[in-house]
Amino acid sequence: MTISEFVYTVIFKPPFIKKMVNKIIRAIVPKSVRIGRAVVCLNPQDAVVSGALALGVFERQELKLVSNVFHEGMNVVDVGANVGVYTAIAMHRIKKRGRIIAFEPHPESRDYLMQTVAENFDLLPADERPEVDILDMAASASDGEAKLFCNSENKGDNRLYSSELTPEATALSIRARRIDSVLREHKMTAIDFLKVDVQGYEFEVIQGAREILRNSADVVILSEFWPDGIQRASHCDSHEYLTFLADLGFHIYQLDAGKLRPLRGSSDFRSLIGALKGRQYTNIVGMKRLLVQDQDLAVSFPALKSRPRTATL
Repeated sequence: MTISEFVYTVIFKPPFIKKMVNKIIRAIVPKSVRIGRAVVCLNPQDAVVSGALALGVFERQELKLVSNVFHEGMNVVDVGANVGVYTAIAMHRIKKRGRIIAFEPHPESRDYLMQTVAENFDLLPADERPEVDILDMAASASDGEAKLFCNSENKGDNRLYSSELTPEATALSIRARRIDSVLREHKMTAIDFLKVDVQGYEFEVIQGAREILRNSADVVILSEFWPDGIQRASHCDSHEYLTFLADLGFHIYQLDAGKLRPLRGSSDFRSLIGALKGRQYTNIVGMKRLLVQDQDLAVSFPALKSRPRTATL
């Protein structure tokens, strides 16, 4: 947990303080922000994701990671795209030979995602614009109907299960699809990057993507890892999620303090889970190649750079 996250989730936890702070933050949220060459359109009613972007404290090490991973020609899947931060950055790096599939079931957030994509298309020359598909659905372990439970104070905390912050009264009816089903329809046989940030529903998303992940030799997964959320969403121990990734052939790393730290099997999995209590979470990275030691995010990822385009039919 970063200092800014600690301040917001712990120091500002009392409801009357959080309500006042959110009101102040919403008042200063601009229409958009720049992240490198990318533009991200912000939601003025969201003090958390859009507020963090406005204040320059949004997922700094995650953005540093993707700045080294994204390269021309990649196929990127953005699950829980929100206002489109990762989609926007990818658009400027993968260019015309690349493709982005962005999942966002929340109508309000999807409106800003669409604005973000449009703004970045305008910034890119016509011969550098990647193909971008915005999908009004959730990624899941199965195809069908679902309910999205919404957090009025945090547009990045909408969930596919009810909770004290996302009660039954907030539920919206949405579609849910397996990534494997969707990508088959889009005639994609491999991907290069999968970002998953869905408030504990990550295991369900990965289960619905097992086929494409098995078939993607160079894929990198960036996933939020919140053990308590996984327990609530999937009704299972989060150790099962890490084991499932390992069984798919992934080496798993914790993204921590600007480094990728290898998790070497069940003992490390248990240690990490034991350190994350309640609302505490981290981010993990899955890769099919082994880093024998901690790797600084300032170091590039040469094995993941542009390769011959074979990922679509």
